[in-house]
Amino acid sequence: IATDSFSQYALIGGRSGGQTLNGGTAASNNLTLDSTSNATKGFINLAPSGGNVGIGTTSPGGTLDVQGGTASSGNGSSINLTAQTASSGSTGGGVNITAGAGNGNFTSGGNINLTTPATFNGNTGSINLTATDGYNINNGGGAASINITSGARSGWGDFGPITFKQSTNTRLIINNSGNVGIGTTNPGYSLDVNGSANVNGALMIKSSVETITADAYNSTITFDLSASNIHMVTLGGDSTLTLSNPTTGQIFNVRLKQDGTGSRVVTWFSGISWPGGTAPTLTTTPNKADSFVFVCTGSGTYDGFVLGQNL
Repeated sequence: IATDSFSQYALIGGRSGGQTLNGGTAASNNLTLDSTSNATKGFINLAPSGGNVGIGTTSPGGTLDVQGGTASSGNGSSINLTAQTASSGSTGGGVNITAGAGNGNFTSGGNINLTTPATFNGNTGSINLTATDGYNINNGGGAASINITSGARSGWGDFGPITFKQSTNTRLIINNSGNVGIGTTNPGYSLDVNGSANVNGALMIKSSVETITADAYNSTITFDLSASNIHMVTLGGDSTLTLSNPTTGQIFNVRLKQDGTGSRVVTWFSGISWPGGTAPTLTTTPNKADSFVFVCTGSGTYDGFVLGQNL
């Protein structure tokens, strides 16, 4: 249509001052744009040679400017981006939002909800935040909050972990039991740290229960200090004591109990500095025990103390 014969129709060749397309005149009428009536669709190109496209605004400020407007009352409307659902056994489409090179921003004055769809083929989707040069999540101050929630698979009842990675390396994980792991992908405790930790300030521990290792008697008894810091053994005869896996700064306890015969003696592991330079004499009374505390002061060196005897 090249001539402006009917003002109620769109002029394909363009109209001075611009023009408006209305889908109908009755309430809830639609306007549908389709690339072709053929089953094999092509593209619908909006402003391919330049200019801005606005949805919900007559003054778009960017290449694509989508605005929800302001509600006259009640809750505001949402802007939804939903990718295509896959056929059975295939992968669904993704929604990709990429900021421009430089300091591109993805901001909101309200809530930003990133949600994967309901269960499909027994699995739920993942939300991946990936950055080339850096990624910042800011709550903007005030009472605003940032919530990261993992969902459960329908019919399975378990929740997926929340994982923080650098490249392919997992740095922190929250598993489906709520345990937090740093340096481990399988945390077995509320906080499970595999590696050294530096605490600059007070470390408040409200309750702590040490594991007690009951070692079996042998002519040579080795206390594994990676297993626990408290070791107990009932002497069934004379024995030589050794250590494995000590750590400098580690404090550990050894409790030696006589059997029903008594008078058992031990040869201590090397490197112990006793008060006065002399190792204590064990209680020889049957079924009585002596308890000792040691501090590992370096590689193969220990300070030894008597905690109690004839117990």
